[in-house]
Amino acid sequence: MGVLTKIRRAVTRRLRRTVAGTCLVFVVDNLLGKLRLARGDIESYSGALHASLDTAGSLAYVRQVHLEYLDEIGLPAFHGRVAEVGPGDSCGVALLIRGDGAEQVDLVDRFYSRRDEARHGAVYRSLIAATPGLASFAGLDREEQFAGLTRRYGDSASAEAFFTGGEAYDFIVSRAVMEHVTDPVLALRRMAAALKPGGVMTHVVDLGDHTMFTGSGFHELKFLELPDWLYREMTAAVGRPNRVPLAAYREALPGSDLKVTRLVGAERLSKPVPFDQIPRAQRDRSVALVRAHKARLHRRYRALADEDLAVAGFVLTHWSA
Repeated sequence: MGVLTKIRRAVTRRLRRTVAGTCLVFVVDNLLGKLRLARGDIESYSGALHASLDTAGSLAYVRQVHLEYLDEIGLPAFHGRVAEVGPGDSCGVALLIRGDGAEQVDLVDRFYSRRDEARHGAVYRSLIAATPGLASFAGLDREEQFAGLTRRYGDSASAEAFFTGGEAYDFIVSRAVMEHVTDPVLALRRMAAALKPGGVMTHVVDLGDHTMFTGSGFHELKFLELPDWLYREMTAAVGRPNRVPLAAYREALPGSDLKVTRLVGAERLSKPVPFDQIPRAQRDRSVALVRAHKARLHRRYRALADEDLAVAGFVLTHWSA
């Protein structure tokens, strides 16, 4: 690590001890993001999850995500045409979806997540060797070699812009992506319209601040205190959490199934469940935390139900008629 990098990190840590300093750090970072986008640079460390995992960890993760998607849609396997929104640096989940028997998987991402092709190749070889449905991929280890997998990047591949071609998909899935989308309500409605009759989409959504403030020791709802204009200047160009609340998702697609994965101030639940099925004492603790901070939240969030603000993560599943 160079001297300048050490100095920059030290200054950043010091600034992030205060709310004002934290805001400044993210405003500057977002400005740099705007400049990168202006010159057509869509590379990002966001979504580069597998860079921090070894082969075993990556294999476990993609298998877990694949199984969780199937659990939510209530089917033993994928089929037909599938879109995975915001897959990040790995196509491992998409490979398993192809292995189920899906004919085509479109990987849709506004940004290009940096990746180590050699490390991913080891994961892909292991998945192919262990999945009978991928026998035709034997000997392959690069994403561009996999028939039936197609990457889409850039503004035209944003969740809001991509799904405008009519009833095209049997399934649409995402994990920890919708909270980064600029307009998730528009995206959800367009995705719903892009499902074939009988199609299903499921989205795992994290409503936390992704360590923007919690990473420096502030409470979980701190990022909801900021005015919209300031928060936009901290986040818009780099895909940080959009602060769209649970209520907006519920209103976007009435009748969709919503299950909670985590409450404010608590660990992730062992499995997604409806809010009213969470033990009462656990719900009450999270609602009490919300009430302790609610008076300082931006007025838009003060108007929301305490129970909705207590939800820090959920799964939305929607079935097309």
